[in-house]
Amino acid sequence: MNRQYQLNSGKCPKCNGGPIITDSETGERVCSNCGMCATEHIVYDVKEFSASTQNGPEISITKPGMGLPTTVDSRDKDAGGASVLDRAAMRRLRMWDARSQALEPEDRNLKQAMEELKMYAEKITVPQAVRERAAYIYRKALEKNMVRGRSITGMVLASLYAACRGLGVPKTLKDLAAVSTMKKKDIGRCYRLLLRDLDLTMPVPPPQEYIPRIASKADLSEPIKREAYSILKRAADAGIQPGKAPMGLAGAALYVACLKFAAGRTQKDIAVAAEITEVTIRNRFKSLELAGLVSPDPAT
Repeated sequence: MNRQYQLNSGKCPKCNGGPIITDSETGERVCSNCGMCATEHIVYDVKEFSASTQNGPEISITKPGMGLPTTVDSRDKDAGGASVLDRAAMRRLRMWDARSQALEPEDRNLKQAMEELKMYAEKITVPQAVRERAAYIYRKALEKNMVRGRSITGMVLASLYAACRGLGVPKTLKDLAAVSTMKKKDIGRCYRLLLRDLDLTMPVPPPQEYIPRIASKADLSEPIKREAYSILKRAADAGIQPGKAPMGLAGAALYVACLKFAAGRTQKDIAVAAEITEVTIRNRFKSLELAGLVSPDPAT
């Protein structure tokens, strides 16, 4: 933090010279000439306090009440760990605390949704920023009454997928369907509803983001991955756009790299690793071949 000094009226009583200035960080008033401390008054700057100094749970949009509501512990113990003598009073306090929270249907809906969001976000391993973005999207859908009559789980997964797409995290609908009881088409239907009613715009992820994922599943070496990155860069320079299926272009680039290094991978192997069809690999491969990015001799 850069210190700021404020010029005060009056002169130093010791040297009767330079003016008195005030240090904004410590609150000390000192002479600018001889350095004598005129007064010592420590002022704590509110900006110096961070979230780590906050008492209680962290405030977060991913929590039903933003983390502000209190919760009475189910154990009959005080803050020091000692047993509470009046257990009947604690039960009554716990009962009224539960009744005072989540009385409205929207509050109960949000509580269940945030619990499911936390569970599915941990299953597919996404950063905290994605969870917060998904919680924001779900809250917007709840405000517009879009969740009414629909599956909470489906809307949560759709919000999580929209957050992944918006922040460039390479997760697919199949990934979300694999960790839940929802079908891919049902999650996709809720996702399209969010795009339409919330006016969300999603960027098309570049195919380079899918290279590590496909290569890992196909057990490909690092030189093959580097060659695939080079092929995609030359494809972009040649004007080949990924379109709606960047996974297909990434798979085709890896297949071309496999041909160059004689890795012994077929189009079916790459298609299975990329979770797409062989037809998609074949079509993207033809696009790369027409652009002159496929070596005529696989051994070279």
